[in-house]
Amino acid sequence: MRGAGQQLTRDEVDWRQLPASSVTQATRVPGIQNQRCNRCLAVMTRANRLPSGAWYCQECLTLGRVTDHTELFRFPKRTERIGDGQLTWQGDLTADQARVSQELIATFDERRDRLLWAVTGAGKTEMLFPLLAHALAKQAQIAIVSPRVDVILELAPRLQQAFVNTPIAILYGGQHEVIESSLVLATTHQLLRFYHAFDLVIVDEVDAFPYATVPMLDRAVHQASVGPIIYLTATPSNAMLRAVQHQKLAVSYLARRFHQFPLPKPQVKLISTGLPTRAHYKMIEKC
Repeated sequence: MRGAGQQLTRDEVDWRQLPASSVTQATRVPGIQNQRCNRCLAVMTRANRLPSGAWYCQECLTLGRVTDHTELFRFPKRTERIGDGQLTWQGDLTADQARVSQELIATFDERRDRLLWAVTGAGKTEMLFPLLAHALAKQAQIAIVSPRVDVILELAPRLQQAFVNTPIAILYGGQHEVIESSLVLATTHQLLRFYHAFDLVIVDEVDAFPYATVPMLDRAVHQASVGPIIYLTATPSNAMLRAVQHQKLAVSYLARRFHQFPLPKPQVKLISTGLPTRAHYKMIEKC
């Protein structure tokens, strides 16, 4: 990523790949300041104190130790688009999918957060394609993230086929494609390495572990963003539904799959399995 929009420790910076101008433009902040981690925004407690008296952060320790002696380099976000941003996907959206897609575009233009609440198989990825093309045309820097690595691996080839001439950076534990890109596909943990970098963040599988139970990851999403956030899920949390109810979060709802048939309703049917009947139990009691 050549440092654009990233928040890295000194050891994480690839100094050989960075132009001198990027180094001089970087802002330097202490890893921990006023008993708060500047990488994940966690508040320090006594458990975060080392015998030497230094503070260290336990919450983002999996990405490497940050202490009050650590220096974080925050590089300015990218302002130009990398690649042509043209949508090369040739598929068609249904009327409902097109409606939701237009709502997503309006959300981006209005800089509002939105929940895309759609059943599994509704075509959430395809509904994102027009939004991504619209945002890239406006020079936006975009991150599509998920707490699950398998989701990232599934989305990568689909996005690469939909935007053939737009490079995509794919980031997850043990995998860092260091390329120039306006479109980043990553696990939510990787956003801890970005600061005010993205004009649009899309969080897929927002209900999945560990995002749903680890507040640090939600803080990472907000710290990496300077624009709207779109949440994708088939099962929104009660907190999200309350935010929708109180009009703090816009919502697009789609309860049909792309084939337009309603979801099947489960039916209960009794099937004989050869197990003992009530008469059998009465015979056993007499014995």
